[in-house]
Formats: sequence, structure tokens, C-alpha cells
Amino acid sequence: MFFGTIARVEEQIRDLIEGSGWARNPVRFLVLDMTHVAGMDMSAAEAFVRLLRLLAAKKVVLVFCGTAPESKIAQALQSVEVLEAEGVELFSTFHDAMECMSFCPSLLPT
Repeated sequence: MFFGTIARVEEQIRDLIEGSGWARNPVRFLVLDMTHVAGMDMSAAEAFVRLLRLLAAKKVVLVFCGTAPESKIAQALQSVEVLEAEGVELFSTFHDAMECMSFCPSLLPT
């Protein structure tokens, strides 16, 4: 994920959160499966900082999965303090993320 692709990702997330469908179908979790993402540059990591502010205002939990805490993706997100932020979770697999969201009420935003 790099500066050339993050703009489209950011646009789609903004449409989901700020678009007309929000009133009809608000979300509580935004799950991003990073399994097929090979790396992330600083522009992409910084975009997640902006998105995190938007998601926090709507009380949406940002869930990253498909990457390990020691991966290059996680390191890029840690470098801009996204993974340490409130309302952000990281899981190694999509299955782990889905299981925890089903059985971990503490993840639900207040």
C-alpha cells in the first residue's frame, strides 16, 4: 500500500462513514484484512492517522487483521502511533478478528 493506492482506500472508507448510507446502516467495526498487502509506505500510514480521527468521531473500532505485530505493515502503523491508539485492534488472522469481535464486548465502543 503506497501513496498511489491509499487515496482510493481513504475515499471508500470516508464514503462508508460519512456517506448517506451511514444513517441507515452505521458500522461499529471497520475490518481491514491486510493479508495481501506486501508493505506500506509513510503516506499510507499517515492516511490511517487521518482515518482514525474520523472513525473515532463515529465511535468505530478499526480492526487490522492478516498481519503480525512484527510485520513491516505493523511497523509502519506503529511508526505513526496508529496501533497504539484507542479504538484500534490488530489480529494475526481474519478468523481471530471475527471471533474476538463476537465474544469480546470490551471492544465495543462506548
